[in-house]
Amino acid sequence: MDGRADSTSRLWQCEGLLLGTLLLGVTESQTQRQPQWKVGDTWTFHQTGGLPPAESDWSRKVVEALPGEQFKVVTETNADLTFDDQGNSIDKRGPDFTWRRFDLPLEVGKRWKHDRKIAGATWNGTEQSEWEVKAAEKLTVPAGTFDCVRVEGNANRGWSTTGFSQGQAKAQTQTTYWYCPAIKWAAKWRITDQAYVGAPLITTGSELTSFVAAP
Repeated sequence: MDGRADSTSRLWQCEGLLLGTLLLGVTESQTQRQPQWKVGDTWTFHQTGGLPPAESDWSRKVVEALPGEQFKVVTETNADLTFDDQGNSIDKRGPDFTWRRFDLPLEVGKRWKHDRKIAGATWNGTEQSEWEVKAAEKLTVPAGTFDCVRVEGNANRGWSTTGFSQGQAKAQTQTTYWYCPAIKWAAKWRITDQAYVGAPLITTGSELTSFVAAP
């Protein structure tokens, strides 16, 4: 009697361990955690669309690890950018002007909002954006096939102009990206932008053509 009970107990423990492992695997597969960028990581994209339609290539390469878990990144034109440890580019004017397209970990169903300042030489305003992780998907781009999550965001901007020509204006941008942990960033982007109310909608798309991981 005690032997049968002991065997049954061990069986339950094994089943519980197996179930826990399966659930952990499902949870991890649906959660895209913080990337571990390294000096040398390089992403190259091919972009299409625009008005008039055009094609071009662009890239980002990590060249230096900075204090505060930030990274110095250079573009295809050797321009310097700074990124945080989640893959967001940081505005040189500070965090108040920096967007937050990535908010890891990315779990299906997660939502977040972010407000930031926007400004130019003769205008200033604010941008309010809302983001949601819509689904876990397998994505194929020229660089390969990856397990990703699809994130959609909508940003609304409003600003006032100063100086000789004063007034107010609004604009919006819709962004969809596919974040893939295997390449530590997004492998595909689709952005539709309206420069001001009444302006035409302009859509551009970018797909990863190459990812070179640091040795």
